[in-house]
Amino acid sequence: MQFLKVVFYEALKDVTEYGKQRWISSSKWQVNNSFEGLVLGGLAGGLSAYLTTPLDVVKTRLQVQGSTLMYNGWLDAMYNIWVREGMKGMFRGSIPRIAWYIPASALTFMAVEFLREHFNERGPNGDLRDVARLSIEKKKSLQEAA
Repeated sequence: MQFLKVVFYEALKDVTEYGKQRWISSSKWQVNNSFEGLVLGGLAGGLSAYLTTPLDVVKTRLQVQGSTLMYNGWLDAMYNIWVREGMKGMFRGSIPRIAWYIPASALTFMAVEFLREHFNERGPNGDLRDVARLSIEKKKSLQEAA
């Protein structure tokens, strides 16, 4: 799930960047990276949650079957759910799952973009350089300062 979410997020960022370069020629119009992370992260989270719902349904059914075994492994569970309930059964619970993942992913990627924006340094020519390390300086005591 996490892998798909990151892949979708990065793909949406690429599409957004392409769209900005192609259709927005004015350099005055700028979208905040954190806001972009919020929107694109929510979309990526919702899409990945929807696409992985069948796997989550199978996992949940296997977990709750108890001592009376209904399924003999995940392939059997997937087959039986498909045969008995069809597509609707495979995507059962997708709406609450999507509703949970959209805000969680949106906030996560907003925070990622905020941290990228504030912890990366600009070089002399304006290019972004990754921060190699973060350091915390100790405060000097009154005796050291004197």
